[in-house]
Amino acid sequence: GHPNPGTSYTTVNIDGSNHIFSSTEQTFTDSLLLSSISSQNLGNVKVKQQLKIVRNFSTGREDTVEIKYIVENNDNIPHDVGLRVMMDTMLGNNDAAPFRIPGIGEVTTEREFSGENIPQYWQAFDSLINPTVSAQGTLFTLSSNKPDKVQFTNWGNVYNINWNYFVRPNNRNGDSAVSIYWNPKVLNPGETEEFVTYYGLSNFYQMIENPFSLSVAGPESVELT
Repeated sequence: GHPNPGTSYTTVNIDGSNHIFSSTEQTFTDSLLLSSISSQNLGNVKVKQQLKIVRNFSTGREDTVEIKYIVENNDNIPHDVGLRVMMDTMLGNNDAAPFRIPGIGEVTTEREFSGENIPQYWQAFDSLINPTVSAQGTLFTLSSNKPDKVQFTNWGNVYNINWNYFVRPNNRNGDSAVSIYWNPKVLNPGETEEFVTYYGLSNFYQMIENPFSLSVAGPESVELT
């Protein structure tokens, strides 16, 4: 079998070595808090994964998963720690779910965004023309640790590359995936760092009447008074 667990997985980069997150301790699930917590010790660095159903910034409903990793350095020396979350974005019956990026539009070929160019959110659809299923990922909030790089790629290409995949701009995504990177940085003894991303349903509206079309979506809820 392949060393990567499932079609989506997370890479923890410690001092230049890549480790695929796989829980080595008992998973704790809280049905009341709608959360699941598991952890893995990589030497003296502890990685805790917390998956939780939370209120969607856009729809106002509890239809989004908060994907959080808490990394703690329990060693007496510093370690460089980075993280990549890779998600296989199959929607409905479409394994080649196309993307929309705010300010960019349709994304059907491999693209990479870094630094200030990283969008706050992204969307995936089972169809760009007449979507019946739409998803939204939120990459950062005011209080979160903003990622350093995000890649929208072909899943088959990125799956076997655990870290630092190089996008191919002329390559069509086809079977699509999203990779979210936080570059390695120093974690001193006793320090912890959190890495968070969100993935859930999209509050997407589209009206198409020739010769015009209108689409409305956003990462925040709007309330009328």
